[in-house]
Amino acid sequence: MVNQLPYPPAKILWPLVGAMNLLWSRLQRAQQIEREHQHLQQVIVSYTQLIQQEGSHASLPLVQTGTVLDPLILAAQASHSRELRQNISRFESQSQSDFPSGNAF
Repeated sequence: MVNQLPYPPAKILWPLVGAMNLLWSRLQRAQQIEREHQHLQQVIVSYTQLIQQEGSHASLPLVQTGTVLDPLILAAQASHSRELRQNISRFESQSQSDFPSGNAF
């Protein structure tokens, strides 16, 4: 596939060739944006299905998607990990208060 049309020897056609090259590059960019958009939609659908299947307490797998969602996924994982650690700490402190150390028998 040709990246650009070559400029002909007849300078009178140069504005037309320039306009066609500009349109061609814009078309290529639009196609690239469309591919990225479709990929992003697929990633969103995949993660949405995963969350729905696993429930709200599921941890998202760390998969580099190559999309703008990567930082969001990392932030959600970090938040989930913090929440999990806090719940474990609360449970441990509650267990210690419910069952004091020492021999009660």
